[in-house]
Amino acid sequence: MIEHNFIAGSSVKELFSDIFSGEKTVKFSEPVSNLTIENGTIISHGANHAKISSPGTVTCVLKGRPYIDSQHAVVVKTQNLLEGTLERTEKIENCWLVNKNNSQTVAQRLYQYYLRQNVWDGDFTINLENPDTPEKIGDKVKIATVFETDGAFVLGQIERLTLYLGSKNIKARGIIRGD
Repeated sequence: MIEHNFIAGSSVKELFSDIFSGEKTVKFSEPVSNLTIENGTIISHGANHAKISSPGTVTCVLKGRPYIDSQHAVVVKTQNLLEGTLERTEKIENCWLVNKNNSQTVAQRLYQYYLRQNVWDGDFTINLENPDTPEKIGDKVKIATVFETDGAFVLGQIERLTLYLGSKNIKARGIIRGD
């Protein structure tokens, strides 16, 4: 993810020049600060617009200083990937409100969101400890995997579920979207 840190630049740019009478709203192609006007009045302004007025007898010139966008990459990686696992990379660049004050929080939140995108599709055994509330679509479950020797489980929400009745147990096949 790219964080954007904006600071006011030192160069002055002409934003508008015209002869007109009355009021006019000028929109800027990029955010600017430190607005100045010649032969007119700034009524109100924001980072990317200004409402100005002019008597209409001479050229009204509006100037400002464009911001400098200092960009930095913020990276969150999964620790201890299994050998042979392909690393998934998501590039998020146009988050203009992400800056040095909130970039780590936003990056962790996005990381958690993309972790949830992991999908497990396979067979599992239904929990028969409480037969009154069997698993159903939408339930959050903890499913043991074939890698259970090192305590690996799939935590997630059931998205699709097909039940198979056996003589000793109920087996299920489903899609679990992990948290």
